[in-house]
Amino acid sequence: NICRSAAAEYLLRHYIQEMLPGRANNIQVKSAGLAAVVGSAPHHHTQALMRNAGVDCSAHRAQQLNGDMLTNADLVLVMEYTHKRHIEAQYPQSCGKIFLLGEWTDGVEIVDPYNKPEQSFIEVQQLIELGLKQWVQKL
Repeated sequence: NICRSAAAEYLLRHYIQEMLPGRANNIQVKSAGLAAVVGSAPHHHTQALMRNAGVDCSAHRAQQLNGDMLTNADLVLVMEYTHKRHIEAQYPQSCGKIFLLGEWTDGVEIVDPYNKPEQSFIEVQQLIELGLKQWVQKL
């Protein structure tokens, strides 16, 4: 919860404010990981890319996904099909509200850039931005 989902959380908030200003106060956005390094700040590449996008995510701290989060969520966006299957298996009550972030871009999965070169983070950021903009149009 320090690379992809941290970026997605803060970018989604930014896009909601920008694209849906009248509804922004009624939409909560949170991110969590399936194997989060709880309490960790976003990866330095993530923070740099987010700053370049005009978004400060430095306050983010990683957290582990739990049942309460899923119960309270109306929509859960995941990066990979394996995430969806894992969550639905562990939390069957969440079935029907979990979708790929890349759902509207032919179901593209967004691979974890952790321990990869900066270019991987750039490519992931581009996929996240594209997917989120399409989701915000659906909200």
